[in-house]
Amino acid sequence: NRGYYGTMRHNAKAVYQRYLGWYDANPANLNGWPPEEAGKRYVAAMGGAKAALKVAQTAFDTGDYRWSAEVASRIVFANKDDAAAREVLARSFEQLGYQAEGMLWRNMYLTGAQEARVTPTTSQQTTVSADFIAATQTSQLFELLAIRVDPAKAAGKDIAVAFVFPERKERTRITLRNAVMVQEEGVDDPVQATVTMPRTAFLAMLFAGRSPIELIQTGVLKIEGDVTALQALTSSLDTATPAAPFGIVTP
Repeated sequence: NRGYYGTMRHNAKAVYQRYLGWYDANPANLNGWPPEEAGKRYVAAMGGAKAALKVAQTAFDTGDYRWSAEVASRIVFANKDDAAAREVLARSFEQLGYQAEGMLWRNMYLTGAQEARVTPTTSQQTTVSADFIAATQTSQLFELLAIRVDPAKAAGKDIAVAFVFPERKERTRITLRNAVMVQEEGVDDPVQATVTMPRTAFLAMLFAGRSPIELIQTGVLKIEGDVTALQALTSSLDTATPAAPFGIVTP
């Protein structure tokens, strides 16, 4: 029983957090400073960036890669343009990655090393296979919509729309109220509009950019009730875009 995939240290924390939450009972961790602010204070306490970098470099030279990574990380969060600290951070992560038995930890360390040297600047286009999308539960598809609700666009709206996928015998009631989208299956409460179409057409709207108007014109999508209710619902959503880059070891 070796940690080639997960690790005992990682998984034990996950179990603890699942049942007891993130709080470790140390009040100092209740409301700590964000990484950037904490980094500035750590660097100042060490006597400035040069002194802190010396601590990190000494730790690296003596093989204490966990401490060199910790100190260098504080310097980088205090000043993301400190090239020397970023290089020590990258080299520390590389060494920790080489020592990691679990492949996930190794990949995390090496990804961190790569970012420490070159900050990601371009959006990452992600792709999902058609088979995966087809196998996704309908409730999960509506969850994707729920996280795209823009509070500013949804402000003041009180909408209830039913989506019916006849070939799957599914009916989902969607409500948008207080800028929160909620889905309910098998509920016959009143709605302002009922939208009927094959689920494949709904997938085309979500992932292929097909517009509801286009689907209505081709007879694929049918609406009973207030057509503006669907328009009000769709206009409350942010447009899905490729994943923007975000830092994991840099501010």
